[in-house]
Amino acid sequence: ACARASWRGCKNVHRSQQNYLHGAQWRKSTHSVVTPETRDCSVSSVPKPPRSRAVNGRAAFLEKLVATADAAWADIDVTQQRGTGGAYDQALRSVQDLSDAYAAANSEDKFREALAHLMAGHGARKAWVDRLTKAQLLMAPLI
Repeated sequence: ACARASWRGCKNVHRSQQNYLHGAQWRKSTHSVVTPETRDCSVSSVPKPPRSRAVNGRAAFLEKLVATADAAWADIDVTQQRGTGGAYDQALRSVQDLSDAYAAANSEDKFREALAHLMAGHGARKAWVDRLTKAQLLMAPLI
């Protein structure tokens, strides 16, 4: 936030400052005086944070997932064998992660092959096929 920010003069005031400083405390703070300099404060004076840890962490996770894809597919197979709705949901999240990982590595063909291999054993389960179709990971079956 801007060091010169005032409550009424600048939109860069931290919400924590607004929530922490109430009434008389706010008026006594250094941010209470509105001057032309503080009123014209620009957003560009606030440095942008670096790329978030979540984005960097997701990219690293996907790289690691491609490297251990065989084990991930085996885990999905084991999860599928439970045959419950929760297991299908968990398996779907894992397949979506694998889809993202293979897309990031430009290996969509390998993903399709591995998914076809998985579907050879679990493709008869309508709840599973419906989840994959809804997630657009599987084309709708032709009937």
